[in-house]
Amino acid sequence: MRRFLSAVASAALVGALLQAPVFSSPSEIWYQDMVAHWAQDYVRLLWEEEVSDGFQGTWGGCISSVFEPQDRCTRAEMAVLLAKAFRLAPQTLGQTFWDVPPGYCICYNKPAHAYIEAAARRALVKGTVYGCFAPERAVTREEAIAMIIRGLDIGRFLDTLDQARITSLLQRFFDGTFVSQSLRREVAAATLLKVVYGYPDGTLRPGQDLLRGEAAALIARSCMIKATSSLPCFSPDGDGLEDTVLISMQTLKNRAVLDYGVVVADTATRPVRQWYGWIGTISPSCPSPQPWDGRDAGGQGCGDGLYLYAAWVRDRQGQVHWSAYKPLMLERPAVWAFVDPAIVPPGASVGLSAYASGSPSCVLWKDAGTAMTLTGGYWTTSVAVGPTCDEGEYLLTVEATYPSSATRQATTYYTVSDPFPLAARVVPSPASPGQVVTVSADTSERVTGVEAIFPWDAVTQPLTRVSGEMWRVTGLVPRGTPQGRYPVRVTARMPSRLKTTTVWLDVTAGPLQELVFTLVS
Repeated sequence: MRRFLSAVASAALVGALLQAPVFSSPSEIWYQDMVAHWAQDYVRLLWEEEVSDGFQGTWGGCISSVFEPQDRCTRAEMAVLLAKAFRLAPQTLGQTFWDVPPGYCICYNKPAHAYIEAAARRALVKGTVYGCFAPERAVTREEAIAMIIRGLDIGRFLDTLDQARITSLLQRFFDGTFVSQSLRREVAAATLLKVVYGYPDGTLRPGQDLLRGEAAALIARSCMIKATSSLPCFSPDGDGLEDTVLISMQTLKNRAVLDYGVVVADTATRPVRQWYGWIGTISPSCPSPQPWDGRDAGGQGCGDGLYLYAAWVRDRQGQVHWSAYKPLMLERPAVWAFVDPAIVPPGASVGLSAYASGSPSCVLWKDAGTAMTLTGGYWTTSVAVGPTCDEGEYLLTVEATYPSSATRQATTYYTVSDPFPLAARVVPSPASPGQVVTVSADTSERVTGVEAIFPWDAVTQPLTRVSGEMWRVTGLVPRGTPQGRYPVRVTARMPSRLKTTTVWLDVTAGPLQELVFTLVS
């Protein structure tokens, strides 16, 4: 139960507090119950930022204020803390939760509806059942962690965490399996981004009620400085598109910042690249965004993968304040293509697959302009091989297009090999105009028909089976056919397949055409 104000601190204590250096003008007096408390620095930071809300009252004609750090933090109090920490504009209109009506207050007399409404519209907080928020219920550690993660604007990164990765992250803690199913993704991300580290005994204690002092520490460590990258993913591959990412920070509102730093680290938070800056005077301006080109401190290019970045500032009291680590993907766009099977007969189909790094917006089978489908991390489509397709190698081109409009291509090929044989010939060749020629074909016994088409005849001529594998037809070379080479196309048919080949007939001048007449006068 909340303890109401019971006494006023001693004059000496009040005097000491009033003499403490303050670089802001908080709307309420400093909390007299925070002296020597382990969370004093965190609460002091929130107090100077006008984020915290304490319990104020009058005793003996004097106004006094306490924070009650050992009391349970309610869901409403946590939502208000986060809305103020993330600088959300209060929303006075509307009512998302029926149990948080306009005029709802926390800490006895602090208006809270507009802040809870702002947090709900930004999806920092969610309801329970039947449209209620349960504002008076104590917030659990896992709920508080999830609220903070939702406020860091890392939705795209959360979507990349599959169930196997989530399970792996939570299994590092003895009680990781007790995290609520609906909050597992956010809590797993919080452990990866070092928003929470767990307790020394290897537990997370996800269902434990959060105390107000713990809530202040969690928010102060995660939300008071905000680092932001200009891109969630960049590709330093020298193509002039998204080669560099800008990392910027939002400094504290009221504190005097002396110097600052930006850190890019690997997933174990080992620094890869660091930058430092000096402000030196009380300044409300933010440091300039820091560009990163994907190289480490030694100038070597970093490998593709997930990196973490954060920022810190040091105030005039010597305290260092860190932002939460946030994810940044370094991916040099590339695409690889392959087929299965690699050798097919006519009339079959080929599976065309592609793997593309760098999260392309679409992948096309470029030859046909066909969009490929993303399934299980691979882009796939089917390529039909025509029943009359000639034997040989066929090239396929895949093109990936990225949100930056950059494109990448890859090629692969498949081989058409027809196990059903077809060999044809025409005799005699060469032949003369007016001469009869015979077209013969040797093929499989399973063939149901063979036909030929002569270049001077638009009608196909069926061949007659003369044995199990031999087919034959005769034709006449028309008189007056000019000399030259002419194709004769032969097609063998099976119930579900065709195979075609071409033989060549050479036509030469006949005996009469070679005679030369001499007139004698």
